[in-house]
Amino acid sequence: MTEYDPEKINGTVLERAWLADLCAQLAEMKLTERRKLTGLEPGREDIILAGGLVTLEMMEVFGFSRFTVSDAGLLEGLFLDLCMASIVLSAKWPEIRGGCFFDMGVVEGAFSW
Repeated sequence: MTEYDPEKINGTVLERAWLADLCAQLAEMKLTERRKLTGLEPGREDIILAGGLVTLEMMEVFGFSRFTVSDAGLLEGLFLDLCMASIVLSAKWPEIRGGCFFDMGVVEGAFSW
C-alpha cells in the first residue's frame, strides 16, 4: 500500500504470531532500512518496534491471541477518559465502552457488558 487507506486497515484482524514475526524482522533492520518500508509513516521508524513490543506484552498480559486494528487510537482513548470522568456519563460507560475498545481484544468471554 503506497497511500494510507483506512478502509483497508480498520477492522483487519492480526494474530499474535504475525506481530511477533514482524517485531523480529524490525529488530534486525537498521533505521535506514525501516525508513524505506512502504506504508510506514515518516518519523515512525524509530518507534514502530517499541510499539509492536508493547502491543505483544499487552496481548500476553491480557491473554489476547489476536487483535483488530483501529486507527481511532489516542483520540478515542482521550474521549473515553473524559466520559469516565463525568458522573453523568459514567452510568453509560458499559454501553459506550462495549462497542469500541474491547472489540479490539477479540477474546471470547473476557468481557461482558
